[in-house]
Amino acid sequence: MSEFAKVLKDVRLSQETFLSQSKLAEKLGCDHSYISRLEDGSRLPSREFLVRMTMNLEMSTVVQNRLFTSAGFSPLVPIGEANFEIMHRLDKALQNASLVVLKSSITFLELIAVTLEASAEEH
Repeated sequence: MSEFAKVLKDVRLSQETFLSQSKLAEKLGCDHSYISRLEDGSRLPSREFLVRMTMNLEMSTVVQNRLFTSAGFSPLVPIGEANFEIMHRLDKALQNASLVVLKSSITFLELIAVTLEASAEEH
């Protein structure tokens, strides 16, 4: 699997996006088989396709640059290599922190629901 294929699949299945290949294809105006070929590494996208993708999906500059560079293009927003690595690590940390906050919120809401149920049973 090519580096671009891995990055594309990560973007498609990310917390922000989470789309099937068909839904992504629909959103980007292409056939789902094209997305499949991109993800299995048998095709590489055009720069125009990547621009369309970044315009239609919510993603950070770091992720946009990863898509472009993994497909063999220059970054959409040039940043120094050291800064790119820092931004990539920061982006991953923020994704992980968001997931932790989300899980904590769900646990808190479940606790409230149990408390309310117990209170309702008492009355």
